[in-house]
Amino acid sequence: MKKRLFIAVLIPAVIQKKIQETIFPIVVPFKEELKIVARENLHFTVRFLGGWPEEKIPELVETLKPLSREKVFEIQLEKAGFFKNRVLWLGIQQGKIELQEKNQMIIQCLHVKPE
Repeated sequence: MKKRLFIAVLIPAVIQKKIQETIFPIVVPFKEELKIVARENLHFTVRFLGGWPEEKIPELVETLKPLSREKVFEIQLEKAGFFKNRVLWLGIQQGKIELQEKNQMIIQCLHVKPE
């Protein structure tokens, strides 16, 4: 069986709270169309992996462990929008290069094609 997987950078709780206070009031009127996730599940998706064989997930985790020890970097948000009218996305003003570098490391570690 395959699981839909993605690799993400977690957002600190204090920033999650700020996003919830700032963005969520704007999207609440659209909650029927949107999938609103719990604040603690907010994240920046670095790479969508798609369907991944469940039995290979432990190997995937081990392969990616070194990336989780990479340096901390700052992200500054600049705008927001919706993807497929369901998913809230936040535009990044500062931190784009670092996220792109993370994506490049993932490509190299997993030998996947660039998007």
